[in-house]
Amino acid sequence: QHVFYCTDVTNDDTYLAKTWNWAASWPYSDRKIPDIGGYDGNGIAWWYGVIACVGTRADPGSVDMPIFNYANFDDEGSGWSSYYASYPGCENAAIEVDQTNGLFYAVFDYNHEGNWDLVLFRGNANNDGAGKISIIGQTVIGDVENTKYPAVDAHDNKVIILAQTDEAGTQYIVCYYSSYAGVNWLKSFVADGSNDETFPKIVSYGDSAICTFIMNDDLYSAYTEDGGATWSEP
Repeated sequence: QHVFYCTDVTNDDTYLAKTWNWAASWPYSDRKIPDIGGYDGNGIAWWYGVIACVGTRADPGSVDMPIFNYANFDDEGSGWSSYYASYPGCENAAIEVDQTNGLFYAVFDYNHEGNWDLVLFRGNANNDGAGKISIIGQTVIGDVENTKYPAVDAHDNKVIILAQTDEAGTQYIVCYYSSYAGVNWLKSFVADGSNDETFPKIVSYGDSAICTFIMNDDLYSAYTEDGGATWSEP
C-alpha cells in the first residue's frame, strides 16, 4: 500500500511517498480499489486520515473484504490495519471524513444473499484513547435491487451516499441521504431516465452537493440544495 504526501502541491521538494508492506507482518494479499478520507483534525503532523480498500487475509480466509488503514496516533513509523471478514466479495470502496467533527463514512458494495448491496461503516477518526480510530456501527443499505459503485461525502453531520442501481431495469443513480450523521436514511434518485446512468461521484458542502455520472459516454452533473432530497435535471 502506497501513500503520497505533500504540503505544497506546487513544490515537488515537499513530495513524500511511503510504502506499507502489510503482508510482511500479517497475512494480507491482493489489496485493491483504495480510497482515502483525509483528515488533519487530530493535530498530528503525520496523521493523514483513513484509507478504505478491499483485500484478502489468509486468516480468517476472507477474500475481498473491507479493510481500513491509518497511521498510528502515537508513533510516526507505524500504522494500524483492521478488517471485517463478515463482508467478503466486495468490489468497490468509498470513504469520506466529515471535516467538522472527524466522523467518517465508508461504503463497500458486496454480494449479500444474491443481491449487490451496500455495507456502510460509520466511524470516528479521532483518537479513541488507545491510539486507534473507532467503528460506531455497521449497516447494510439496499433492497431487491443490485446497488454498486458507491460514492460518499459528508459535512456537518449531513451525509450523502450515491450508487448505481438496476432497481427499475436500467442503471439508475440512487441517493441515500441522512441529516443525522447516518443514524437514519432516506432515499431519492439523482437520475432515473431510460438510458443507463453509471459511475457516480459526489462532493458536498452541507445541504448543497454536486453529483457527476456517465450517460451515453458523456459526463453529466446534477446538484441538490436540500441534502439529497431532490436533485436538479442532469
